[in-house]
Amino acid sequence: MNFNDYIYLMDLVGTLGFSIYGAKKAIEVDYDFLGVFICAFLTGCGGGTIRDFLLGSIIPSYLFNFHYFLV
Repeated sequence: MNFNDYIYLMDLVGTLGFSIYGAKKAIEVDYDFLGVFICAFLTGCGGGTIRDFLLGSIIPSYLFNFHYFLV
């Protein structure tokens, strides 16, 4: 496992953590399944989108990498 693989793995773990946090907050507000899913997705991928835009990437990474949808 090289350094780039480690960074990629940490990115996926961070996305998973933020998705779990978003889902937990949506459950606390008593959203239904679709609301929990949308909050988890927006929280998990929202930070990555902001990161990509700040780094100069026009297309967010979750649009061309299916691993983010699996997380």
